[in-house]
Amino acid sequence: MKNTTAIILAAGRGTRMRTSGPKVLYEVCGVTLLECVINAVRMAEISKIIIVIGDKKEEVRDSLKGIPVEVAVQREQLGTAHAVTSAKHLLPSTTDTVLILNGDTPLIKPQTVKKLIAVNREYEPI
Repeated sequence: MKNTTAIILAAGRGTRMRTSGPKVLYEVCGVTLLECVINAVRMAEISKIIIVIGDKKEEVRDSLKGIPVEVAVQREQLGTAHAVTSAKHLLPSTTDTVLILNGDTPLIKPQTVKKLIAVNREYEPI
């Protein structure tokens, strides 16, 4: 999708899962939760993808080797909005739509991503 950038949030601690490893690196059918989201975004024809990492950032960064994404680091985990602002410097000036997704939503479908962007583009603010 032309002029759309996806920011995928993968900086959380996973405290609700009570796990020692990054939640986004858990696997479903041999693919990490994060890769599922990245694949859906790529299949929705969004080429600019930024992954926000934080807690256990080296493990998450290592898992992204060979995947065409950019990485932003959230130095302190101060919430979702703070995570998004950690990626702001990587947004191209040509971006007119920013799609923000959680990195732990493996069931997101490319069709859903496309529909979300289409509906957003139809919306006219009052």
